[in-house]
Amino acid sequence: SLDYIIYNSFNFAFGLPLIKQKNRFGAIGVGLKYLLGDRTEITKQAMGNFYSDEYFVEGKFTWIRTSATGGYGLGMDLGSTYETGKYRFSLALLNLSSGITWNENLKTKTLKVTIDSFSVYQVIKANTLDSVFQVEDSSFTIKSFRTQIPIYLTLGAGWKFDDFGSILSLIYEQNLASTKFSTFVPKFSLDLEW
Repeated sequence: SLDYIIYNSFNFAFGLPLIKQKNRFGAIGVGLKYLLGDRTEITKQAMGNFYSDEYFVEGKFTWIRTSATGGYGLGMDLGSTYETGKYRFSLALLNLSSGITWNENLKTKTLKVTIDSFSVYQVIKANTLDSVFQVEDSSFTIKSFRTQIPIYLTLGAGWKFDDFGSILSLIYEQNLASTKFSTFVPKFSLDLEW
């Protein structure tokens, strides 16, 4: 898919320590975001059918895409961390209620291609492809729309393996909402801080 979204995020975050002891520390945090949308392009419909044999090809294809070049939105992150001795555990929910409402240069573009009896004989006879391909390209202005930013759950577990504070962590990330820009396939990563 050729769908994409480009945006900037301006964040204000703060944390509150809940546990402050010699070998234990725990805190929660909240982050508020202002999202500034630069541009997006999303496929609303793509369908087609083609028929062929060894002598010809014919068919139709329709591709409908929505695009915009300016928008805004708000979002929120929640997180917590707990450290004890040589171990650190963390939990975060990212992009809660995040989305961008697009309101500038809003368009829907439709591209229709029809291939009618494409054959080598026909191309040689006409000496052009124009008689074979019919292309219809149109666009029109639409109302503002909203694009959901993917919501993620992130879990982490870390181990402090030396006296200098170096940490080896395993991170698990799972998408919680299905959007055009996300998948339910979980991600694992191994991180090293020193």
